[in-house]
Amino acid sequence: MLSRIVDPRAVRLSLKAPVIHPSDLSKAGSLICTKVPKNINNIDSIFLCGGSIELALAKNNFNVKAFTHNHELFTFWACLATDSLRLAKIIKEIQSFFEDEELFYQFQETRNDSSDPFVRAAIFYALNRSSKNGIVSSGAFNDKQSRLTDLSISNIATFNFDNLIINHVEDCVDVINEYSKEFLICAPYEKFTERTQSMSPLPLELRRINHLSLRKKLINKDDWILIYQFSHDVMDAYSGFNYELYDYAFSKTNDSDNAKHVLIFSNNL
Repeated sequence: MLSRIVDPRAVRLSLKAPVIHPSDLSKAGSLICTKVPKNINNIDSIFLCGGSIELALAKNNFNVKAFTHNHELFTFWACLATDSLRLAKIIKEIQSFFEDEELFYQFQETRNDSSDPFVRAAIFYALNRSSKNGIVSSGAFNDKQSRLTDLSISNIATFNFDNLIINHVEDCVDVINEYSKEFLICAPYEKFTERTQSMSPLPLELRRINHLSLRKKLINKDDWILIYQFSHDVMDAYSGFNYELYDYAFSKTNDSDNAKHVLIFSNNL
């Protein structure tokens, strides 16, 4: 079942991603905007994590649909779009609880118990800002400087975005055939690897991706840009496609030893 939130009212658009995600490519957004052909208006981004790429595209007047398998993340964005001030007020009410490690883990275990989506979204945000790596489902308590600050809550209260719709789907790879008719941005949050039976499970936020299925669906399709962590496995899998290498800061490089990311382009680009 495909779920969707309505376009939010926007006054001053926010660019910084509202949540922390270990795979969010905060420095890639402006680069991706320059790589999309000028005749393109609509974009589907099928691996939403933090939201940096999607917000940058929306800010540059692309109409963006973003997809996530994570229903908790979807609920957070839905509440943010519907009433960011209400969401911020609830976060403020529970802020002090997340200074205590024991309470942090109690909230982590019971984070979805409330019937009120705004309460669940507020707890999601508080856990996200209070864990070491932004992982809500199983991240460790951050006992250093807290990122759940008055300023971060104020940013939620005033958060505005336009041209961006968030969707929940069970499997993001399936979007390519079932829902997407638009230009695709694919930024998998998991490093390319063939799936094996021995692989340990990942947190909800980093559900394993069937990379070979993704490749199969992309290779005969036009109008896509794929962003991966650079590896020789990726380069072998997409041999024959045009690509560009980038370092950690998304500066272009021709040296594979310095490459951290690779942009791969469909054959019509």
